[in-house]
Amino acid sequence: CYTTPNKELRLICRRYFWHYEGKNQVITRDGYRLVRVWWESNSFQSQVLDEFTTDIQNGAGLYWVGTLLNNQDKHSWIGATLINSDVWATNLTIYDISHDRLEKKFVTRKDEIIKILSFNRSINSDSIPEWCIIGPAANNTHRVHIYSGDVQNSLKEFTNYVTCPYLSSASIGDRNGEHINDLVVSRETSFTKTCFAILKNDTSLLSVSELISQQTNLLITLVSPMPVSKDKTLQLKVSVPQTGNYTLSFYDILGMKLPSKSAERFQLSGEQILFVNIGDYAVSSGVYTLRLEGGQGLVAQCSVVIE
Repeated sequence: CYTTPNKELRLICRRYFWHYEGKNQVITRDGYRLVRVWWESNSFQSQVLDEFTTDIQNGAGLYWVGTLLNNQDKHSWIGATLINSDVWATNLTIYDISHDRLEKKFVTRKDEIIKILSFNRSINSDSIPEWCIIGPAANNTHRVHIYSGDVQNSLKEFTNYVTCPYLSSASIGDRNGEHINDLVVSRETSFTKTCFAILKNDTSLLSVSELISQQTNLLITLVSPMPVSKDKTLQLKVSVPQTGNYTLSFYDILGMKLPSKSAERFQLSGEQILFVNIGDYAVSSGVYTLRLEGGQGLVAQCSVVIE
């Protein structure tokens, strides 16, 4: 979805045809549709500007991944077409949609693609936001390929690297004073394993500057259902590897620690239930992080939704 200079919306929608065989839904044709949306009188109006579908044979057809790029006010859409369901190869197709048409520019073949994502700002030396392809790697990890947002004629890959099973990514601005926006990618695979990579500009190429994998048996889980009222008591189930003092803290969405009216340190042993009075913290409606910390860098956390 994007907005045109005259305040209209453009939507890229999936369009497919299907039927039932017994209790199973079988898709026979799959495709995309470019839709114009605008406000007129007292309601939204819509118009189909362009569309296409492709036959699906033996499981091969459109593979529902893709992203929208804004290349210096020239919008492009990246879609992927499954070539063969046995090898999971894909045709990566670039469409120019800046003229209100799904104009195919070029196609390139890639290995299996799980997801295609665009970044919210540039992370290399130009002003065009980059994008990435997420694909599988060995031992339940993912390989991330990062490309230039300039896809007018060809694909330009900056780098690729392997990280924990991929969850999300975000541009975090210039964190090291080099006038280049940095990128963080992360995945929390469980309560006992967290990893992230911070990417920076290094001699004109992006590279992984840090990859952290931390394994502990320090656990924290919510017992109380979410969302919870800010005047209620929160129940937490914790499990610690050894008896000792542990600190329990609230953090807001910006990562700022909230002051508490009560003691934050607990003497914990094994597995037990903790009761936390939310009214002891200066909280309002929203999402917070509850973090349990112990000695030797032991950390576990969970999200709390307060209504």
